[in-house]
Amino acid sequence: MHLQKFGNFPVEIDLTTIDAAAEINLTATDAAQSTELNGEQPKNMYKSSNSKNPKKTKQKIQLLRSENRNNLSPTVHSFDLWLSSKNMKRIPHQTSQYGNCLYESVANCIQLWKEKPVELRLQTINWARLQVTQGTQWGREISQSFQDRGGNLDNYGKHSFLEYLDFIENPYTYGTEYDIIMLCAFLNISIDVYTSSLLSIIGGESRSERPLHFGGIRETNVILWHYKEHYEPIKLLCG
Repeated sequence: MHLQKFGNFPVEIDLTTIDAAAEINLTATDAAQSTELNGEQPKNMYKSSNSKNPKKTKQKIQLLRSENRNNLSPTVHSFDLWLSSKNMKRIPHQTSQYGNCLYESVANCIQLWKEKPVELRLQTINWARLQVTQGTQWGREISQSFQDRGGNLDNYGKHSFLEYLDFIENPYTYGTEYDIIMLCAFLNISIDVYTSSLLSIIGGESRSERPLHFGGIRETNVILWHYKEHYEPIKLLCG
């Protein structure tokens, strides 16, 4: 009830019913396998002009898919070992994700939205669109930020934030930093994002810098792992 009262949930929802050193000795094939099995569709997937035996490579990929069809994230990252030492765990998706992994990850952490990642995406986008069209402070600020970052890859070549919102409604389109900002505002939460660029190995020990933080200080904090355009939730373990 706290989130509905102080956040930005639609009133019609009844709460009562409701990526340096990222991997351990990964080969290029392993990396492609990890991204494929995580559900996201990587760019230039499995394309290699240097492959001497493409048929054999294809057979190997098919075998890997067959062996891991029930395990969407089989690759162990050095980050997983670091997380374990901090009493945290990366949670692989239970279903394939084709562009909606960010919203799936956040939905996994919010009881109200569990198993409703597409609904969360659409509700968040509709809320953000309303902020812009109504000229609220949040709407003006993010629209200006979008304009100031013209040419940034996150803008997807769009000329306005409203255009971006129309484009991002497709659940097969990767969410960006803008989506993280929207989620924080809509759900009244903060989000921490760990990426491979934050990781290093010093003296054989995995270390991580502070995660990227969005949303200021909020009562509810969601922790995510980002690697090769793919997001997964991180869970705090008890004890």
